Amino acid sequence: MDNIDRQILTMLQKNARMPNSDIAKQLNKAPSAIFERIKKLEKNGAILGYQARINPKSVGMNLVAFVSIQIEAGNWMDACGEEFSAIKGVEEVHEVVGTYSYLLKIRVGGMEDLVKLIKTKIGAIPEVKGTSTTMVSHSIKSDCPIDIDLYHGEKGENK
Repeated sequence: MDNIDRQILTMLQKNARMPNSDIAKQLNKAPSAIFERIKKLEKNGAILGYQARINPKSVGMNLVAFVSIQIEAGNWMDACGEEFSAIKGVEEVHEVVGTYSYLLKIRVGGMEDLVKLIKTKIGAIPEVKGTSTTMVSHSIKSDCPIDIDLYHGEKGENK
């Protein structure tokens, strides 16, 4: 991946609907070359997909919580990660190091939905030994694009 690919990724993170011709103009390249680069970035997994960003509150998803989970086996089990991932309302599943084995980001309509999800979905998984929940009162920064230049610098060299 070179500096042009990183610039393309940065532009697409800001606006995934940006036409190839606009990207090409900004990078002083042919639209066909940009199209080929984007297809290559998709094929090699740098671009995972394209999606609309929806305001969660506009669809009644008003509560965000992080749930730390201890499991009986001590550490991670592929089956547990898959089961957590399949629960509606679970946005993220992370394997973590420390007292807990997993950290889940959950978004639901409200407190009753959260309690029900923890009791009937997470608690129903036999390997779950315990949970600890932290509710978000206000999100200051979320849905952040990846800072591609943070590691590579502006000219593409590793810092």
